[in-house]
Amino acid sequence: MSSFSPPLFALLTRATLLLLVSTPLALSAQFEAAPMGYPHTGGWSNPASLPFSGGHLIFPGLSGLSISAFHSGPTHGQVVSDAGAVDIEGFVERLDLVEHEVLDLEVPILGFGFRSRSRSGSDWAFSYSTSAQIEQRVSYPKGLLELAWRGNAHPDMIGQRLSLDGFGVYAQTYLDHAVTASVDLSERKLRVGLGAHYLMGIGAVNTLTSRAGWTTDPLDYAWDFDGSLDIRSAGVPLYVDGADSLNFDALDDFNPMESPIASGVSVDLGLLWDFAPKWQFDAAATGLGSIRWDNHATAIRLDPQSFRFEGLDLLQVLEDSSATSTTDQFLDSLALSWTPDLAGDATFTSAPIGRLHAAVHYAPGERSTISAFVARKTVWRAHFYSIGAAGDFRVSDHFSLHLSGQFFDSEQWLLGGGFSVRAGPVRWSLSTTNALPAFAPLDRGAVQVSTRINFEWGGKKLDKESQSNKKAL
Repeated sequence: MSSFSPPLFALLTRATLLLLVSTPLALSAQFEAAPMGYPHTGGWSNPASLPFSGGHLIFPGLSGLSISAFHSGPTHGQVVSDAGAVDIEGFVERLDLVEHEVLDLEVPILGFGFRSRSRSGSDWAFSYSTSAQIEQRVSYPKGLLELAWRGNAHPDMIGQRLSLDGFGVYAQTYLDHAVTASVDLSERKLRVGLGAHYLMGIGAVNTLTSRAGWTTDPLDYAWDFDGSLDIRSAGVPLYVDGADSLNFDALDDFNPMESPIASGVSVDLGLLWDFAPKWQFDAAATGLGSIRWDNHATAIRLDPQSFRFEGLDLLQVLEDSSATSTTDQFLDSLALSWTPDLAGDATFTSAPIGRLHAAVHYAPGERSTISAFVARKTVWRAHFYSIGAAGDFRVSDHFSLHLSGQFFDSEQWLLGGGFSVRAGPVRWSLSTTNALPAFAPLDRGAVQVSTRINFEWGGKKLDKESQSNKKAL
């Protein structure tokens, strides 16, 4: 097998990363990658799982793409009737206090793995992978859309604080170098796995605090504003008025491809327990760790403040020939009352997407498995839950089918499926956890898809040996 020299390896990694990391910026479709047999989870799996093949290789540019995107708010069908009538009032009422738009993308770059059997008859597996990760959450408050639709003097809103709390942008890009190992214990009744990740940060934006409120006095219609803000970034300078006077020279010639600006670690834990004939318990926790952004970090902070606008002097407005100047005076006074504090050193931490997963599998035959599962996905401290069932069917040694259904985020039904086909050493898999958008794209808040190409060897022989051992037990 040929090997890469260090300069060539570095050049190839950078070129692939530049191409594949910049591509998602142009994507607007809502997708997520789900490996065969796993629910709404992105490109991950239980580290204790045993691969079907004896070994595999992942090459740059050929290994596929994993994308996940969804929004937690109402869908098109909940706002627009079959006759075309738009129910904006109903749309606003259906909103939670804070809604989310979530995107995460995984681009495998390099990787390999293999499984073997020890002299005692226990199977063990090892794998290494490098991937580029992009994770993003944008949150917006219900009050923002209420203000736009009803206005601040609406009878249901006047005299009450209109909350704009919770608005924020959370995003990070990093390289994930992962090593995973699993082994059988207790005479093949229990399998445990451990994954270790070294995370190399490229850039991040984190809204630590976002609080804003608007209260309109019902007697004199005076406005009271209150709020506080704390936004941190690393590798992405925050440009606002007055930033030119700050010492951001360190960012001028900064190239994140030359040296990562942050580092972190995370671990994955998993187990598989054959607690009864044909029955198996599956549990995993992944993404347990954090990234510390302590280089090229900046911040915009606004301490808790309040501002009261008593209104305009009518005589002054009439005497002033320019209405624009009056508006400018108001905006200037508001800006002077809320002057942000910009800091050049603003270390912060973030976590990779975390997942908790538990499932029970039943194998009625050697080529089929039925599963029931619960899962939780955590993106920048926001949790999304799912519960459902799945079925995997190996039609032949070269072709497998997967079907799944789940109730996701407490309000969305996702029905999906996929297939895996092998031709010689090449295996191609394509799957989605939600196929319904293909028939009604505007009525679904999530669409997920995954496509992967692996180069594998030894699967058929090992699989037959495993089946013989199971029969012997």
